[in-house]
Amino acid sequence: MRVAAAEAKVGAAFAGAGGERLARRLLAIAVLLAGALLLWLNRGTSFWNDELTWFGNLSSLHGLEAVLTPHNSHLIGTTRLLYLASIDLLGPDYVVMRVLGVASVLLVGTLFFVWAKRRIGPGWALLPAVLLLFYGSAWQHVVGPIGFTVTFSIALGLGALIAVERGDRRGDLLACGLLACSVFTYTVGLAYLVGVAIAVLLRRGRLRRVWIFLIPLLLYAAWWLWAQRFDQGRTEVGGLIDIVTFYARSMAVNATGITGVDVPWTRIIEPRPVEDASPTVIGWLAGLALVAGLAWRVLRGGLPRSFWASLGVLVTFWLAAALADTRPEGTQVYAVRYLFPGSSALLLVLVDAARGLRIRAGWAYALLAAFAFSLAMNLVVLRDGASFLRARGAESRLALAMMELRLGLEPGAAGGGAPDFTAVRPGAPIPLGAGLEYFNSVPRYGSPAMDLAEVRAQPPPVRATADATLVAAGGVAILPVDERPPNRVPCGRVEAGTGFPLAAGITAMKPAGAPAEVSVSRFSDPPGVALGSLEPGRWSLVAVGADRDPDPWRATLSGPGATVCPPPAR
Repeated sequence: MRVAAAEAKVGAAFAGAGGERLARRLLAIAVLLAGALLLWLNRGTSFWNDELTWFGNLSSLHGLEAVLTPHNSHLIGTTRLLYLASIDLLGPDYVVMRVLGVASVLLVGTLFFVWAKRRIGPGWALLPAVLLLFYGSAWQHVVGPIGFTVTFSIALGLGALIAVERGDRRGDLLACGLLACSVFTYTVGLAYLVGVAIAVLLRRGRLRRVWIFLIPLLLYAAWWLWAQRFDQGRTEVGGLIDIVTFYARSMAVNATGITGVDVPWTRIIEPRPVEDASPTVIGWLAGLALVAGLAWRVLRGGLPRSFWASLGVLVTFWLAAALADTRPEGTQVYAVRYLFPGSSALLLVLVDAARGLRIRAGWAYALLAAFAFSLAMNLVVLRDGASFLRARGAESRLALAMMELRLGLEPGAAGGGAPDFTAVRPGAPIPLGAGLEYFNSVPRYGSPAMDLAEVRAQPPPVRATADATLVAAGGVAILPVDERPPNRVPCGRVEAGTGFPLAAGITAMKPAGAPAEVSVSRFSDPPGVALGSLEPGRWSLVAVGADRDPDPWRATLSGPGATVCPPPAR
């Protein structure tokens, strides 16, 4: 009697006439909380990695190429359109990207709920939907605005799966349009195209409905043929064993993320740097448990037809990822960027597998406990991932500021003429994703870099990094030794430990008796960063490049000091 009463209680909580209304309210609360949390966590993020490449493309690509040019062999038309429109109208204000990224995650969670409630009821559908809203294991796509490309493509694919199940003309038209937009947004849309194709082919009237997926497929094929001119790499098909291994690793990785079993409890108190998604033994056991559960469900029979469409989405995505795994050891599968598309597809399969099953009270409570644990662990990883992205954003903006300063631009501003690429020392480190095209876009669109006032407001270690970056770019350098004394006045004696300004131009220095080490500072506290050593008894030349910062470099000598001859006044 007690078991029956418990089952009735669980059933009443997750079903019934008022269940959907309650579930919708709870989902709305979760969406609001997720939106507020993600916007707060992604504060301080900025253009980084691929985004800087896209920013640079604004000045180098025009017409249809500005939208259709592949990025790492992917069609990212929606992203290119939005970047072009927002930056052209509003400048490089990253808040637009932050809002778009968060909105796409919220859309995925909402549409997943709509899709899942038809299969397992509105109450149970809340669990995977809410998990996707706070899926910290995939922090790169959930809290990182750069994830918009993938998450929006998934949202459109989910919309297509929902629309095609209507079975009417309007639903078919909507599914076709959403599929085309999903594929246009990112390659992950092809997995949803396969899922929709399976859903269509398993229903009556399949021949008169094949256009739903054939039109997006033909459009993508036409783009793919056109894009071959860019020669961005070819996919090499590996052996069957490699693909099976990739699938096994993918199951372990995604099972780990969904269950949260690999997050140590100590991480809750002491944040850790984010890492890749490689699972531990516990993660492999979680993956094995999910495989066993799915195998039992298939053998039990009675699976809905939609299960095969969901499985098609998952199998297609993992196959595409396996073919793109270029690492010899095949460990690209552990990259965080694969988690959100893989886990959302795996949840599709799990939800469809659970369709029609009667969940007893004990299992229901266990599922709720597992969900609560997973949600808590994913929130922990979400926090740490957001911290990583904020740090990378600050580093990127700082490095861009120093490079722009060296190129003769005003950091963080628009206009001011074209960059002078000859001013940068060959081999100088350029911020990840920022090629020369990026700096050509800055005069027209503005810059996401820190301005000089912001650089000076940073803590001492950050300002020291700024000086080191500028030195590496050739902002100040010791030239080869010149045997001849400089023909200039006035020269004076500078003692060790005394700071003195370095004006733009060539400063001659000659230590006596022992080598002298030179340190320079501009944004950092003296003595600053090490520049090099001066040979005793010989003249050395220190070159300082002119730029838009009115404050000069300052030098500090160690050892015996030196005779210093500043450049002639201009």
